Amino acid sequence: AVTIFKKFEEMQELINKYELGCYEVFTASVDEKSKLNLEQPLLNRQNELIQVNFDPQLIAVLREVKYLEIQEREDIPASAADIFSKKENFWLFVRNLDLQVTWYNQVRRDILEVELPLIETQLQDIDTKLETAEKSLSWNADGVWEYIQETRDMVHDLHTRVFKAKDNVEQMQKIME
Repeated sequence: AVTIFKKFEEMQELINKYELGCYEVFTASVDEKSKLNLEQPLLNRQNELIQVNFDPQLIAVLREVKYLEIQEREDIPASAADIFSKKENFWLFVRNLDLQVTWYNQVRRDILEVELPLIETQLQDIDTKLETAEKSLSWNADGVWEYIQETRDMVHDLHTRVFKAKDNVEQMQKIME
């Protein structure tokens, strides 16, 4: 029994050293990685399609801080704690941007060449607006939520009108058959 307790204590010590090493690696890089990733633009564009640019490293920071809080650690790095305090905002931003990206990309993929002249002006207006999120608007900038709401509403309006028109054309074709 003494041997088992001794082995248990040795194992516990190894686990504690490993945990401390992981924590030191996390704290050594979290400030730089967080700052760099929060300064990235909200969106990326590849050809005509866009995507949300919320770096997986930020998701990892949020997850790590959550687990550190569960462990009731009081030595959480300030930058990580600051990001974690804004987690609800980040999730709100990402969810709304995901909707916007889905609608925008669907319009871009599904619009027919003959339909494009009908929406070209509105699409250009949206692209101009999106350019801000692709080049200069970052995750920690002021006015992000207002920007997301405005562009989301523009994209949703276009998406709704395009697909309602497509549905109407389809219904007319069925009636004419």
